Amino acid sequence: MVISDSIPDTSHGGGAVTVDALVKSLKDCKATVKLLAIDQLAEKIRHTEKEHSSLKWGFIKKLKALVSGNSSFHETITNQAEKKDAESILENEEYDCIVCYHWRAIDLVKSIKKIPIVGLVGDPFDLPGKMRLLSRKNPQTIMQKCRSLWIQTILFLKYRKARKRMLYLLNSCSISGAFAAHHALEFQMGGVPSCLYVRTPIRRAEIKNKCPKNKKFTLVHVGHFAGTATLSGVELLCDEILPCLDQQIGIDRFQLKMIGGFADKIPSNLREKLNSFNAKFLGKTDPIGRELMAADVVVVPTPIYLGIRVRICSALAYGCCVVTHIANTAGIPELMDYENCLVASDGKEFCDKIIEIYKNPSLKKRLRNGALQTYENYFSLSKAGKAIYKLCERAIAQTPR
Repeated sequence: MVISDSIPDTSHGGGAVTVDALVKSLKDCKATVKLLAIDQLAEKIRHTEKEHSSLKWGFIKKLKALVSGNSSFHETITNQAEKKDAESILENEEYDCIVCYHWRAIDLVKSIKKIPIVGLVGDPFDLPGKMRLLSRKNPQTIMQKCRSLWIQTILFLKYRKARKRMLYLLNSCSISGAFAAHHALEFQMGGVPSCLYVRTPIRRAEIKNKCPKNKKFTLVHVGHFAGTATLSGVELLCDEILPCLDQQIGIDRFQLKMIGGFADKIPSNLREKLNSFNAKFLGKTDPIGRELMAADVVVVPTPIYLGIRVRICSALAYGCCVVTHIANTAGIPELMDYENCLVASDGKEFCDKIIEIYKNPSLKKRLRNGALQTYENYFSLSKAGKAIYKLCERAIAQTPR
């Protein structure tokens, strides 16, 4: 049984892409796999609860979210109705192992002792809220400063509580792992010494009809625009990277394609800047490999140390030439500058690395070959996917029946 937040998707959202590859990997290893998506349980329960909810509690919930800085902490914990639904599903059949992807899934089954549980997580669930706070501009007025101080105090208290909760959830698993190397190390040092770094499996789709060759030097940016990580990278792209490229090679010599949903979530100031550089918004693209393979460079400018960027692993799978911010190498230590990608520490260096590829076709070819080799060695279904299957076998072997 695989339990995840949402149903698998081959083109949208790092979590959904990971679940898709995870299920396919287990099936390739001849395992019989069933999937339980918590969002489907939650949606059914929300419709039921909506009829009985009062205006008073709805107001208090909104007030708490406003005061606490809209922290996502409570969203990671499943409610009793969801747990009851899950228990009824699990009781109907016998399972040799449960693979949980992310925190809500682990929370759903943490009390089950008879079935071995392999818990795999991405970002610590307190980080997005913290990153949103850090990305805000410095408060100017007294009211803004007071609110900022209040939010920081609340988040500090929630941070301590959230960390304890995460360690508890990981320790409740037979085997636990994190898809980002730096988070695995963080959990090991924090109280889960057995937490493993687990490489993210990526399913490479077969591309029957290749995308036509681009007439201009093409940059491709991947990521849905409702995410903290994506928007932080788009800001760096607009404020530093694109103006630098315009100055050095000219706006008429390159084009930017933006792949991902929720384009309506892009702040108006960033939208104006992207439009000024004639960015093309392609929305959700499936299969994504067609555009990736046709790109000259896949840019990943996310400058915050937040989890693993699945978009990088997907780009490696299609042999893309990747330029990434150094922050993303913390989660993916397999990234090596000038071997399978180019790494930059700021907007100016990012621009310089793109221009290196623009001027040096042999470098682009070498990086493409290095990217493909890295995927085959570490992130393919036959390597990363099989490694997760072996974790399941290990969990089964060490769990008394």
